[in-house]
Formats: sequence, structure tokens, C-alpha cells
Amino acid sequence: MENFVTGDILVRWEDKDWIFRNKTDFIAFFIRCAGLEDTAVYFNSLSYPFFASQALSPNGFRDALFWHEPVDGEIPGNMQIILHDQGTRAKRIFVSHKDVLRHLSALNRRFFYRCSTVLSHSPFPNTQVLHRIFGIFF
Repeated sequence: MENFVTGDILVRWEDKDWIFRNKTDFIAFFIRCAGLEDTAVYFNSLSYPFFASQALSPNGFRDALFWHEPVDGEIPGNMQIILHDQGTRAKRIFVSHKDVLRHLSALNRRFFYRCSTVLSHSPFPNTQVLHRIFGIFF
């Protein structure tokens, strides 16, 4: 339950009451409890999922941002944290639209891309979908 006055998240888990001061702390706790802290985290938002990735301890894996939105003007600040290798775990950015990648590359020459194909599973049985993505690796 979220307390909208204080922003706290209240959770009862394993017969214990837990109070988290914000969504980021709750998401990081959930990742740890699910035993996923020692894996790479893939996220598609520079908000709470990115903040949770930042809150986790480095583990040798490289978390990745999958970016599907247009970028107007400047590179978003949280994306710059990844770009300049200032993140604790996030080290990769995948951009799904070539035009967005070109725009990001024009804004900062550190962006470079390698075209790759990712195989993902469709919600329909026995169907697979190929996606082309453009990966940015540091």
C-alpha cells in the first residue's frame, strides 16, 4: 500500500511489515528478494526502473536500457549517466528506432551503433518475432 501523504510504501511480506521510503527502494527490495540481484536488469524507462538499477550493488553484469521513445532536444539526463559510464550497473542502451539513434548520435558522438537482430517470443504459441535493434555499448 502506498501512503500518498508521505510517499512511503507499506508491505507485509513473510509475516513482517516493511516500510519503504519510496518506489525505488521497494523495487530494489523486490529484485533482491526474488533472487534477481545477481543477474542483469533490463528496463525501458529512465524513471523508477533506472533508479532501482542504480540502487542495486554492482554484480559484474551490465544492466541495459531499451529505449523506444523519441528524443527532442537534448539527451535525457539519466541517459547521460549511462552514456558517461557513471551508473552503478547500467552500461548498455538499446535504441529501437534508427532515426532516434541518429538524433542521439548527432547530440553526442559517443553514441555508436551496431545493428543486431533479437529473437523474441510472441504471445501467440509457436510464433517467434524478429526485431532489429541498435545497440550502444560502452
